[in-house]
Amino acid sequence: MSRITIATIATVSLFLFSGCASAQRIRVTTTPEGAQVTLTRFGVIEAQGSAAGVSAGGSGAPFQDPPMTLGTSPLEYEFRLKESDRRFSGRGAYVEVARKFTEGLIRVERDGIVAERRVRFTGKPITVDLVLRKP
Repeated sequence: MSRITIATIATVSLFLFSGCASAQRIRVTTTPEGAQVTLTRFGVIEAQGSAAGVSAGGSGAPFQDPPMTLGTSPLEYEFRLKESDRRFSGRGAYVEVARKFTEGLIRVERDGIVAERRVRFTGKPITVDLVLRKP
């Protein structure tokens, strides 16, 4: 009987779960080019944990990230749809808190003219074309 090492288990786990952390790619173009692009991400917080062999979890607390400046158009930006943080205690208990991004607000501005569009994150590439028009 062969022995399975921790390294083997880690490698197999990484292979099996690598597809679970999908990414979102966004391409933003504007007319005219050169507009400043910001992204505000929205989502839900999921929590999961285990203590003394008992697992528990929950989700649903909404959150909103502060707007982040991505650069000037045209541009592409990619990020993970889920950011996790796992913490262990000394007795085998752990808690994992994950922020799952579900939608975003893309805002562009140039010369005082603003345009924006809300998008839903699905893991498929998103292209946003915005036209900046004087009022």
